[in-house]
Order: sequence, then C-alpha cells, then structure tokens
Amino acid sequence: MKTNILLFALLSLVGCKSHDEHFTGDIHHVDIDIQNILEGKNFPTVHLSPVMQTQNDTEGFLVCDSLAFFFNYVSGEHFVDVYNMNTKEKIGEHIRRGRGRNEFVTIAPFSLLYKENGELKSLTNAPQENRYFIWNITESIKRGNDSIEKSSVQRWREFYSCPPRILAKFSDSLMVGTTASVRDDNGNLLSCPSIHIINYLNGYNVKTIQPFDNPIENDHSRILPERFFSGSTRVNIDTKKIITAYYYLPVISVVDLETLEVDGFLFDECLDYSIFETDMKIAKKCFARITSSDKYIYALWNGKNVFDKNIIDGFNILIILDWNGHLIEIIKTDKNLNNIYYDQFSDILYGCSEKESMLYQVNIEKI
Repeated sequence: MKTNILLFALLSLVGCKSHDEHFTGDIHHVDIDIQNILEGKNFPTVHLSPVMQTQNDTEGFLVCDSLAFFFNYVSGEHFVDVYNMNTKEKIGEHIRRGRGRNEFVTIAPFSLLYKENGELKSLTNAPQENRYFIWNITESIKRGNDSIEKSSVQRWREFYSCPPRILAKFSDSLMVGTTASVRDDNGNLLSCPSIHIINYLNGYNVKTIQPFDNPIENDHSRILPERFFSGSTRVNIDTKKIITAYYYLPVISVVDLETLEVDGFLFDECLDYSIFETDMKIAKKCFARITSSDKYIYALWNGKNVFDKNIIDGFNILIILDWNGHLIEIIKTDKNLNNIYYDQFSDILYGCSEKESMLYQVNIEKI
C-alpha cells in the first residue's frame, strides 16, 4: 500500500483535498493543470472523419478492420449487430436473446476482440446460464448463425459478490475479469471494485487486485458509495495490462496482469472537493471513456457537473498519455463523442457520437 506521509502533510498544509491516500499502488503525478482541462484552454483541434451512421440505441461498440459491432444489452431480439464499414450494410444480427440453444437471457458486455488461429473471437459471460463463453465471430459470420464455444463454469458465487463483467483471455489458461462495488442484504457496502485473474479452464479465482482500499464510506457525499470508484475499463492484450479511467476521480489506474503491480496516474490532487471528504455538490466528472494502443492511452475527458445526466451531448477533450504516465498531448475533437475504441488490428482510433448517431475515425496521425 502506498504511504507517503510527507506528501499527505504537504497537501494538508496547502488546503487541498487528497485523492490518492486510499490508492494501493504507486502514484505518478501527470504534469498538467486540471483547471485548463476544465476550461478547455488552448488545445489543438483534430478533425473527425465520419465512417457510418449508427443505431440510435447503441450501448457500446467495437471495431476490427472493416467490421463494426454495435451492442444493445437491454432490449431487442439480439445483443449484437454487425456492419461492414466499407459497404455501410448490416451483415448480421448475433447472440440471440432467449432461453433456447445458444440463446442468453443476459450477458456481460463484450469488451475486447482478439484473434486465435486466424479467427476473430470475443469472450464474455452469461450470468443466468452460469458460464463463460467465447463467441467465434469468424465462424458466425461465415455460417450465418452463432458459433458459441463453451468455456468454464462461472464460480462467481464462490469468490465474488457479483458476476465479473469486463473479460479478456490473456493466456492459454488465464483470463481477467472485473467486479463492481455492491451492497449486501443489510445495505452494507461489501467492497471496492476489483480485478480478478481467473483460471480460464475451471473458473477458479487465482488472484484479486484492488486499486483502492476497501471499503470507503463518506456520509456527506451525494454520490452513492458504491459508485465512488466506477469508471471506464479496458484490457490491453499487447501490454497485458488493464486500465481504468474513473468517473469521479482524476486518476487512471494501470494494473499489470503479469507482475500484478498497480500504478496510478494522478492528474490533480488540489481540487476543492473529494469523494472521501465532501458532499461533491460542486464536483466535475473526470473521465468518460478510455482505450489504448500498445504505445498510448487515450482518455475522453468529461468535465460536466457530477449531477448532469445529459451525456448524449458527448465530450470533446481527448487526453493522450504513454504507458509511463507521461503526457503526450491534449486535443479537442471537432465533434463531441460518447465512446472511443482503438482497433489494434488496423491501428485506428474510433469515436461514437450518440447525438449524431455517427461512428467517426479520429485522425490521430495528424497529432
């Protein structure tokens, strides 16, 4: 656990709120004035190139080469619509909702695409069916119906307080999953969000990592404690790391899935509010979404008041870091975005706008 008495004392002397005293890893301070981000000052503007129209009810997207995947986890007969970005045509509806063969009542979000023996695949879990499964995308598109590869039984009730969500296979026998903060039947907060190394073959938990102390309460905050550490999470297979950009904290956490080391990139420790100490009435949300390449981390900055629920307007500040937490660039996009995703197969950064119902390509090569 990180303990830096001198730093804490200095922060107390200057009257700042400490956002890092509960962080369990090493904090690295990013050389940036967060007030400039809040005010959107003097950042270069990057043009977004429209790729194709999207669905109005999109709840996330992934991209691989010429294929775009749009997800709807709440309604409809299928969870996934697949489009060819070259022709702009829908080429399939997949992962059928239901109780029949290869149908699922609910699934955790697909969060990563990967290739195995030349076939495109993605891993998730089906809590109602109590199992993890792999969607073989290549075979599904070829056959016109779903090719589901069964994985191990879910054992989350033995190890976790809720089913794992963000999932990725990062070796032949291991995968990574995340769990959120939840309350027990008595209303007590059980834990902070956790990252789990899971045995892919039998579903057993191998190791649990928590970037923040557990649990943390603040009776003054208007934000529910179980939402304190919510954020956007992505797995990067190339670097074998999992990153989270937090909605209410100016922190990006990085967990090495091989060494289990935890690092935090802290953008500002001198805000005049803290989820640990104050009511958060004047607070600004920090990050909206995050993605990464093998070289850089891309974080979409929010900047709205924490009680502003109109997120359809989107956000236009993109912060770019390297994997050591060094600031590379802060840019403005000429259109607002709600989500971003880096396609590791084509080395292209994409952004999605809910208001415009449009998938864009971010011209990062001009940065």
